[in-house]
Amino acid sequence: MMSLYEEGGARGLSPRDNTMFCPHCGKEIADGSVFCGACGSSITLQEAPVQPAQEAAPVQPAQEAAPVQPAQETAPVQPAQEAVPVQPAQAAAPFAQPTFEEAPLPKKSKKGKIIALVSVVSVLAVLAALIVPNLSYLMGHFIKIFGSEEDYLKFVEAKSLTEYVDVGTLLYGDVTQANQDTSGRMTMDLQIGEEAKLLAGAALGGSFDADWLNGITLITESKAEDGNVSSSMKLNMGDVTLLDLVYLLDAENSDMYIGLRNLTNKYLVMDMDQTGNGMLQNALMNIDRNALIEALPSEDELNDKLVEYLEVALDGLGDVKMSDEDVTVDGHTENLTVLRYDITEQDVANMATNVLKALKEDKDIQQYCDDLESFVITESQRLGMDIDFEKGEAYREFMDAVDDAIDDLDGARDRELFTLIDYVNGSHEIVGRAIRVEGEEILHYVTASEGSDYAFEMIVPGALEITGTGEEDGGALTGTYEVIVDGVSVATIGLEEFSSEDQQLNGSIVLTPSDKLMRQLMRSSGMDSSVSSMLNPSLKLSFVNDGDASSVSIGLMSNQASLVTLTFSYEEAAVESIGIPDKGDTYAVEDAEDWASTIDLGKLVDALQQAGLPDELISVLRNALGSAL
Repeated sequence: MMSLYEEGGARGLSPRDNTMFCPHCGKEIADGSVFCGACGSSITLQEAPVQPAQEAAPVQPAQEAAPVQPAQETAPVQPAQEAVPVQPAQAAAPFAQPTFEEAPLPKKSKKGKIIALVSVVSVLAVLAALIVPNLSYLMGHFIKIFGSEEDYLKFVEAKSLTEYVDVGTLLYGDVTQANQDTSGRMTMDLQIGEEAKLLAGAALGGSFDADWLNGITLITESKAEDGNVSSSMKLNMGDVTLLDLVYLLDAENSDMYIGLRNLTNKYLVMDMDQTGNGMLQNALMNIDRNALIEALPSEDELNDKLVEYLEVALDGLGDVKMSDEDVTVDGHTENLTVLRYDITEQDVANMATNVLKALKEDKDIQQYCDDLESFVITESQRLGMDIDFEKGEAYREFMDAVDDAIDDLDGARDRELFTLIDYVNGSHEIVGRAIRVEGEEILHYVTASEGSDYAFEMIVPGALEITGTGEEDGGALTGTYEVIVDGVSVATIGLEEFSSEDQQLNGSIVLTPSDKLMRQLMRSSGMDSSVSSMLNPSLKLSFVNDGDASSVSIGLMSNQASLVTLTFSYEEAAVESIGIPDKGDTYAVEDAEDWASTIDLGKLVDALQQAGLPDELISVLRNALGSAL
């Protein structure tokens, strides 16, 4: 077959004009055709790219004298060298190069750095938000994995016992705060249910009307200001005030005033110096409370110090055995970490010794002693009391007592006292304990959880057993427990959204005695035992704590209906200031009868009638009060 590129013939490709001709008929054919348009013959192209390459090979030396050689016309033969200027990427290079070498780069904006900084801070904030609330959880995992059994025991015990320390120091803070200028209102509210009114009417006589029992309230308002303490107590029935009793302590003059403001404008006054232990009471009333608060450690300081010594004491514990076990309670199974350790007499001595030695080295303890000592000396001098107390004596005597205690502990023996078992959940919280003495278990309690459901049991062998199940929602428990004493069911305990978060109780506890127990009580009191099933009594305790306000309600129920509810509530609030009465409006204790004669019983009778008390009951009260006054 003749090639398309057969040189020197009409049937070939002109090397100059690139025209193609049919090798069969000699007619010109279009570029890229595979059939001749004139004769229809097939056009063979496989030899086309090979032939020019073979003939162009001798021209290679033309690269040294590029202008003389026609190499540019045969550019397709050298694609690696000659095609470079034709490529789009290469063509752009002459334009891009000056920009890179000659034009200066623009300065980086500070905005980018700020955005980067904000991003880093945001990431750290997110990490902190995730880690800080779970720090105790993460620490527990770390100590359990990398620490010893003793380290993990110390961690979970300190975490558990610290909660009790928090409760104690919270009460301490409340007491010390009470010595400062403050004011608040406490209310005791008694509500009588309709069923209770019917029962009272039946007990006092069929014609007795008990509708007037529509709520009895005792409101107490207290205020401490400038060393004076005042209180007012109002006894209300509905919207009517029956009694308005006031009490005022004048610390500066050691006087105490008592009055009934709604019945008389006169006051009974008592000189505290003339009462028993008058000098001491006078000193207590006139004490500089603010100075006392300054001398005492703050609530936070005391809390930190107690937690510190708690950890010191736990360092004295001995060997610990740790294992992971499946614990089942009333069908609920949870994998818990079980810590077992024997407490010996020597362990107790070591714990106490560690604490005592830490006290000797603690400079804060010396400062506390010196502050209190300075306060006592200053106040005794101010109040004219003769107290023989040398500076530094309090701390020296305290250290002597510490040394004596350490010496007494030297004789401890390595005798086993009891075995303590802790049950710890995945959050490193102690959810149960057991105590064994000489191999016999004397106390056992544990909670097993599956998701939000839980089961609880507490057993004192041969004496008490409490078991129950419930559900946890946001830290609040709702469930029912059975109380068994000596093998006999005596009551059920119901929890309704009960929680103790931040040492504050919220929710309700309902105690319902068993029918068997009620029948026994009825028979022992000589009553028909069938009455118990009709009454179906229960006792309900309700707790509400919200910031500075709190309340506790005690309700006696019958068939889930309220009979009597007594509610105690407290709130910090601004209350009325009670001024010191004029001397002309006061009566000394020895003139108490004269003061009583100023009481207007008519005002009390009017108040009782306004409150709706029956006339016969008012007559009884009038006679009783009249003879007393």
